[in-house]
Amino acid sequence: MKKIIPLFVLLFTGVAAASAQTGATAHVTVTQVPCALGVQTPEPVYNLRVFPNPANTFFQVNLQSDQLIGKMEVVVFNLLGQQMLTRSEQVNGRKTQLEVSTAEMKAGTYFIRISTPGFSKVERITINN
Repeated sequence: MKKIIPLFVLLFTGVAAASAQTGATAHVTVTQVPCALGVQTPEPVYNLRVFPNPANTFFQVNLQSDQLIGKMEVVVFNLLGQQMLTRSEQVNGRKTQLEVSTAEMKAGTYFIRISTPGFSKVERITINN
């Protein structure tokens, strides 16, 4: 998450002149320029692995992160975009491994969407059962 803190910088420009008879005088222009001072927290790092590919009777989804994962959802779609399978798991840490059976799927190519509250990715997998 990125937080922006507004900040205004005052720029002073001008010319100063000194006179022995009248004393020193200065002409100064003050300009207010908006700028941003930000504090940025690093984006979480996710490492995803789906294997084996091609799969026969099952495939595994391994997900690791440098932050707590929370709920992970795995949705399998066929090439027509039809949802074939959904699996959800509550993860209480930074690493999870989910095994998904392919017994109900025909041989072919599928897309797998893996998502958590802070991450979403689509992978392609081939089923050979």
